[in-house]
Amino acid sequence: SVVGRTKVSALSAGQLIPVQALPAMALASKRLVTVPVAKLHMPRDNDLRGTQVDLYVTVKSAVAGDGAKTPELVLANVTVADTVNDSSLGGSNGSAVVLEVPIAYVDSVIGAIESGAIDLVRVPNTEVATAPSPGVFVPPSAEASAPAGGPA
Repeated sequence: SVVGRTKVSALSAGQLIPVQALPAMALASKRLVTVPVAKLHMPRDNDLRGTQVDLYVTVKSAVAGDGAKTPELVLANVTVADTVNDSSLGGSNGSAVVLEVPIAYVDSVIGAIESGAIDLVRVPNTEVATAPSPGVFVPPSAEASAPAGGPA
């Protein structure tokens, strides 16, 4: 049965589901994480459900006049479970997405949300991946506890 299983490749509307589009085994446990994103910092589409995106963060500077920071990749090829358009999220600019995040990366995603401005970049359908992969971003709280010479 395909009920309750998650696809691992792109499918078109009305297409029969090929066996290769479903995983042979259960995928790693995931959590649904709501990520607030300004509307002009995410793909322009009313319904992003099922779309894969790359999640970037531009860390806020603690020092005024410190200059612009470089965006850092937090998580690549993460699937959008749902979109939220709600005026309570910051007026006409407020929006959010619910991402299917593997448990191992939830802390990095939440750390990114708390650290700065979030941007979502759509992954082309020709480049969808079977699972998200981590970026280079290390949340500031993890940096403080990381051993010298490498990320946490």
